[in-house]
Parts: sequence; C-alpha cells; structure tokens
Amino acid sequence: MDARELKIDNYVWEDYGGYMIVRGISTTELTLVKQINLPSGKYSIEKVEPIPLTEETLSKCGFINNPLHEHPSFDEFIHCKFKWFEIGDFNGEYFLIEALDQMAGTESPQIKHLHQLQNLFFAITGEELQVNL
Repeated sequence: MDARELKIDNYVWEDYGGYMIVRGISTTELTLVKQINLPSGKYSIEKVEPIPLTEETLSKCGFINNPLHEHPSFDEFIHCKFKWFEIGDFNGEYFLIEALDQMAGTESPQIKHLHQLQNLFFAITGEELQVNL
C-alpha cells in the first residue's frame, strides 16, 4: 500500500488482525486499531493490504441497489442518505457514475478499494462513510 492514499479512519486489511482502522500514518508504518475502544499497535506498511471493493462491501457502507436503475449493462448502487452519490458496477469494476447531479461513468477513475471510496465520499459529502465490517 501507498501511505499517501490513506487518511485517519480508513479501513485496511492486516493478515493477523483482519479488518483494522487507521489511527496514525507514516511512510513506513501505520498505527492501527481493531475496534475504536481497543489499544492501537504499529504495523509495517508492507504488511497491510487494501480492502477490495465488492457488492458486499458497498452494502456494509450504506449503499443499496438502486430500484429505479434502468440500464441493463451495469448495476447501480446509491447511498441510503446521499441518493445522488451513485456507484456503478461494470462486471465487478466500480466507478463513481454520478455525484451532485454530475455524470461521470467509466471515464472517472476506477474505485478499487474501500479506502478510496471512503476518501472520495468524504471529499464530496464532508461526512465520513459509515462502515460496518
């Protein structure tokens, strides 16, 4: 992983601890915690992996399959609170397809990992994405 892609409160994967929350960032190590109220520990950045974005991950972040979606070529997921924040699933590749009534689609950067979605969501909404892993 590249530490420059991360921010505090991003979720990452660590083989021993599983899903972990970032509490501190340096170029060579991360301070991670398993749950908010538990003590944190330092982990080598080389031992930490991004969490792949999947339909299951989207559902654990408050996204639902859009019941009004009419395009048969891809699935569309909308956020429960921010209905204008839409993610398209193009055969397992995820893209921001609309935000604030601005269309993007597959011309926008692909969102491959949960921390990328968390960062994008915060940048657009000003709120942290609630993740329930």
